[in-house]
Amino acid sequence: MAVALEPPFDEYADRLFSVHMVQHLLLIELAAPLLLLGRPVTLAVAATPPPVRARMTSLARGPVARALASPLVDFGFLGLVLWVSHLTSWYEAALASDVVHALEHLAYLVGALLFWWPVIGRDLGAARLSHPGRILYLFLSMPVQSLLGFVITSAGHVLYPHYAAVARTLGVSAMADQRLGGTLMWEGSMLVGVVAVSAVLIDWMAQDERDARRADARLARGPRTVGAGPAAEGEVS
Repeated sequence: MAVALEPPFDEYADRLFSVHMVQHLLLIELAAPLLLLGRPVTLAVAATPPPVRARMTSLARGPVARALASPLVDFGFLGLVLWVSHLTSWYEAALASDVVHALEHLAYLVGALLFWWPVIGRDLGAARLSHPGRILYLFLSMPVQSLLGFVITSAGHVLYPHYAAVARTLGVSAMADQRLGGTLMWEGSMLVGVVAVSAVLIDWMAQDERDARRADARLARGPRTVGAGPAAEGEVS
């Protein structure tokens, strides 16, 4: 998050659309999953006094948390935020206002945390999908960002007037910068999706191997007779 929101990325995000896109990809595709891998809810619960801990645990397992853990909600929210923010006046407003810009980044981060929650969430209240479910979820998500990137790349005009004005002062082509930004979204999201699917497959194979070892260990111990106790003294086995 520091890399994404501090210079040099933050300094040039208002000047070049492509840099702004890298900033968003860092938040959505890297910062959010890494935060979830750190199990923030578990750490927060462990660091609070017992009365607060009980309340936080109740909230994490409550109906609101269950609704937010729904894969359909998580999938749809991020897609909605991305498409609305890039294809409406919201994006231009974020470039003109620091407050709107901060809210935009917050929406991206929250949407990304919700999106990755069913895939790698390990905290209280997390409803992780099965391995096949996670693979399907990730495959279905790939076109959401890649199609948006394709729409931006193939646009026949500059979508954001702010960058057109800045590009003239920098001596760069606003259209070329826009196409580069769209390509980064398109290909970057696909690359992260492939890596995530590969990670789920590796985890699935590792889980199968662990299950097989436990099954072998049970067979090695042999069957147990219900109610059987130690053999009586002098009893022949």
